[in-house]
Amino acid sequence: MNTDIAALQAQLDAAESQGLSPEWIATEIAIRLIDLYSKSGQMEPAWEIYARYDEQLADAEDPVQVRMLGRMLLRVGRLDEALYHYGKAEKGLTEAGDRKKRATVLNAIGRIYSLKTAWDKALDYYLKAGKLLVKVGRPIEVATAYNNIGRIYDNKGDQDKALAYHLKARQILKKTAEWPGLAATHVNIALIHFRKGDLDKALAHYEDAVRIRRRIGDVTGLAPLYSDIGLIYSQRNDWDNALVNYLQAEKILRETAEGAGLTSVYQNIGLVYFRKGEWDPALKNYRKAEKRLRTAGNGARLALIYRDMGDALVGKGEWDGAIQCFHQGEKWAIETGQRAELAAIYRQLASAASLQGELDLALDHYQDEEAIRTALGDRAGLVSAYENMGLVHSKKDDLDTALRYYFKAGQILLEGGDLTGMAPIYNNIGLNYAKKEEWDKALEYYLKAEELALEMGDRAGLAHIKNNIGLVYDNTGEWGKALGCFRNSEQIRREVGDVPGLAFTYFNMGAIYRQREDRRKADRYLILAGYIAATRNMKHELAEWEWALKPLMEEMGQTRFMETGRDLFDRGQP
Repeated sequence: MNTDIAALQAQLDAAESQGLSPEWIATEIAIRLIDLYSKSGQMEPAWEIYARYDEQLADAEDPVQVRMLGRMLLRVGRLDEALYHYGKAEKGLTEAGDRKKRATVLNAIGRIYSLKTAWDKALDYYLKAGKLLVKVGRPIEVATAYNNIGRIYDNKGDQDKALAYHLKARQILKKTAEWPGLAATHVNIALIHFRKGDLDKALAHYEDAVRIRRRIGDVTGLAPLYSDIGLIYSQRNDWDNALVNYLQAEKILRETAEGAGLTSVYQNIGLVYFRKGEWDPALKNYRKAEKRLRTAGNGARLALIYRDMGDALVGKGEWDGAIQCFHQGEKWAIETGQRAELAAIYRQLASAASLQGELDLALDHYQDEEAIRTALGDRAGLVSAYENMGLVHSKKDDLDTALRYYFKAGQILLEGGDLTGMAPIYNNIGLNYAKKEEWDKALEYYLKAEELALEMGDRAGLAHIKNNIGLVYDNTGEWGKALGCFRNSEQIRREVGDVPGLAFTYFNMGAIYRQREDRRKADRYLILAGYIAATRNMKHELAEWEWALKPLMEEMGQTRFMETGRDLFDRGQP
């Protein structure tokens, strides 16, 4: 191709030096040279020639030459000009009866409308291209058209039609043994299943694509596939398999592509380690991503990576470093105009401040978040912000203000008809009324929470609510009802595997039996609560329950206390 370019460039230079007609130059040499330059990815010389002869080129009529101009303009992103030239070419090819070239032009016009997100027009042209290609017997190009149609239907939200066209493309490509196209089609199908929530089918198609890429020796093409498979395992919370696939993608990218795509892979590896609670390897990979983003000057993604690094440092308990990272993320989010990301960073700053006991600072950050969410119309984000603000005010024992925020969160959900998040809000309202010792009000909202948790099938939430209802009955002296609630909570917590939650329920039951002067049952439930709290490193709870647990430990000795707790826990009942 470079030889052809050199020969044509020499012809163009000679023609210009001899003062030949610009029209002749434009139509006979310049267009072919522009096309060759653009095909080889050398856009600067192609664009320089186009700029010199744009008036003559605008008048070009030959449909093949006009199509070349459209192709070059499409490559440099001049979509409206490309559309104009492709439109002229399509008209000329229709008149000439050249169905093969016309189908190619129709496909290009569809692509332009797709880039402009004009989905209906894109679909119209892709469908026309597909029909023509079927008529002229170009099966591989028909499959390409079907894949294009599938992507448009996907963008329009019609996933069933999208899947149908991708499956038609797959059938053609299997018959023609067009392996690279078949691998890409399996990815298209996998993406549809992923969006439909069918992770097993998505995974199967990604694995088909992997087998094809391996078969044809396309090692570089394997990296994005392993990365996508890692994402599927992450969606399943299968962090070990996610990590295996992300590390495969990293290895291939380092060996073959000199870093293309590595930033995202490092970020995903960091996230997997974060989810596994392995803070140091998480930070190591986040820092690799940060270094690459800084080199590329990608401020938009730096905001997110600093937030991720801050989260990992919070996990390590390194508060100063975490807050420094969050502020770095804040800086980049402001510079790049990412208001949603900025709101998320303010939430993290608020959470860090709250965990450190700096409650007024936490409220300041939550108010910054609230202002952004309000401006963005982010109602879901506002619900969460109001719940967090309610929690902080509750910690400050400003219970009336806490209740106002919980009611504001609930109002947004009820106005949107979203009852899925109302159970925890009703539960928190009940907790605050319980703190105010307004037991009737507390019970009213706990019962509302219970009804919704039952309706939504939220077993873990139901166990927590049952425990809280039991505490109300305990405080109003209705110990029989309280024990009934605690037993229900115990049963559900065992079913769902909420072992830390069982510690609370057992302690509450032990406290009631102590009040009823049933020393044997009281001791056994308290031992169970202490055993679970000790084995789950629940230091805060052990400190709060010391008044009841310490006398038992001193009486029994710590070894016998723990052995008894283990035996009771293994048997499943005191």
